[in-house]
Amino acid sequence: MVFSSIPFLYYFLPCVLLAYFVVPKPFRNFILLIASLLFYAWGEPVYVFLMLVQIIISYVLTWLMDKYNKGVAGKGFMFLSVAAPFLALVFFKYSGFVSTSFLHTKALETLQSIFTVLQGEQRNHYYASLLSHKVHPN
Repeated sequence: MVFSSIPFLYYFLPCVLLAYFVVPKPFRNFILLIASLLFYAWGEPVYVFLMLVQIIISYVLTWLMDKYNKGVAGKGFMFLSVAAPFLALVFFKYSGFVSTSFLHTKALETLQSIFTVLQGEQRNHYYASLLSHKVHPN
């Protein structure tokens, strides 16, 4: 499904918007996460599992970055959070699989933002893991 297709514009997008504004605010990020996974599953369902694994890894690493944000350990977890999607990108790109480079480069693109979010006042691990996949809450 592409953004300019009829199914997206007339079916998927209205349903997601309706669900987003109907559910209470604490659950809106979850709606966006599920909608994002459904959108990617429509085009290539095989890679949804890869996305779920990457989301879980991002969530755990951002939690660890927050827990150990002062000192070397936090920077080590920052390095791991950059290395994990990069290694997955290298594996899938050069081992004969279809490339999932877009997914992983977007994750790499925002890791510095995640680290900054966790260093600041807003210490929300769920938001940080969503941020790594460009599912912004607002």
